[in-house]
Amino acid sequence: MMPTASLNSQRTLVLTPAVKAGDLVCNGVGHLRLAGILVPSGAICFLDGTQVEGNVRVDRGGTLLTAGATIRGNIHSDRALRIQLVGTRVLGNVTLVRSVEHVAVGDCTGPNHSLVRGAIIEGNIQLSKNYAWSGVCGASIRGNLQASGNSGMVLVAGNDIDGTLHAGQNLNALTITFNAIKGNLRCDENVFPPRAYGNRVGGNREGECAGR
Repeated sequence: MMPTASLNSQRTLVLTPAVKAGDLVCNGVGHLRLAGILVPSGAICFLDGTQVEGNVRVDRGGTLLTAGATIRGNIHSDRALRIQLVGTRVLGNVTLVRSVEHVAVGDCTGPNHSLVRGAIIEGNIQLSKNYAWSGVCGASIRGNLQASGNSGMVLVAGNDIDGTLHAGQNLNALTITFNAIKGNLRCDENVFPPRAYGNRVGGNREGECAGR
């Protein structure tokens, strides 16, 4: 059975008996080369330069923070407390749903949204029904980016997107700025008109983002 991980007083991973075979249960700081990871309720998992060979799943109430990590599978969270991915490469998809606190893919802290501290996402990004602020900033996205049904404010800024950016049915302020989008930019059924400017769009500008 796979070990679980918890945090000791020196902030390193302590291995204990497995809870679930096939996944490492992460509650602490990971500097190792790991298989799939589960972040359980109440845990804070910090992947610091960690190589993850499988998927990362964040359960309700869990927190995932990454810096310089590589995830060779997908990242999926449902009702997580907080998610922050900085300087991280994900070979699969990133799906962040119904998060309670802020969600950030890339560096959304400064005005320039640096690609150096951003993230590289080889698949798609989906931000859906998140309750608090969510942002994708300074990321290189090989697939599509979708932001839909979010209750909190949404910021999409300074990204390189090979696919389509679609923002729909968001309930709060929506800002889309200075992105390079090879596909379409489509906005529809948002409660507030999106603030969209400075974007370079290779495809069509549709819906509420037409002409922006």
